[in-house]
Amino acid sequence: MVARDYQLCGFVPMQGAGESRTDLVLLHDVVGEEVGLRLDDGQRVNSTALDRALRQPRVERWSGVTVGGFEPFDNLDLWLATVLDGFVLLTGTVQARERGLVASVSPLGVATLADDDSFAYRMVRPTSEERTLFEFGVYGHGPNADALADCLVDQIRVWDRDHRRDQARIEAYPLTAPDDELPTGRVIDKRHRRITISWP
Repeated sequence: MVARDYQLCGFVPMQGAGESRTDLVLLHDVVGEEVGLRLDDGQRVNSTALDRALRQPRVERWSGVTVGGFEPFDNLDLWLATVLDGFVLLTGTVQARERGLVASVSPLGVATLADDDSFAYRMVRPTSEERTLFEFGVYGHGPNADALADCLVDQIRVWDRDHRRDQARIEAYPLTAPDDELPTGRVIDKRHRRITISWP
C-alpha cells in the first residue's frame, strides 16, 4: 500500500486493534508547568538525565533557512523524523514557556533530537518587525547540546536544499517482508505492518 498524499493533523488516538500508543515522559512535572517528551512505541529515554539537562543553560543555533508566516512546513518535521535516530516530540505548557523552561510549545509537540543526557529542539524566530518571515533554529540543553543542535541544524539545511518541495513516499508492507525487499529509507515496525518512508 502506497500513500499518494498526506497531511499533518491531530484528532483522537486510534482505537482498537489498529491503535498506536505514544508515551508522555515528564521531565518537569510541576502542576501547570509540565514539560515532557512524547515517545512512540518502543522508544525509551533517561528522564532523570534529561530533567537535569532541561535545567542547564541552553545553546542556540540558527540555520539561515526561512519560512513565510503562512507557509506550511510539515515536510520538515517528517524529514527530521525520517533521518534522525532519537527523534521525539517536546511538549510543554504555556506556563512552562512563560517560566523560561522551554521556548516553544505545540499541542502536537515540537521536533526534538534526544540522546542519553541531552536534547535539542526546533525553534523559529521572526526576521522582521512585520513577522512575515521566520528563521528556523535550534535550542539545546545538556552536556551534548552543541553536537545535537549542530546535527539538527544541518538536517534543516539539507531539507531546505534537497527536499523542501518533495513529497515523501510512504508505503506499508506485511510484517513478514524481509529487509532486502524494502525500499531505502526509514523503516518503522508497527504492530501489524512495516512502514517505510523514503524521499526522492
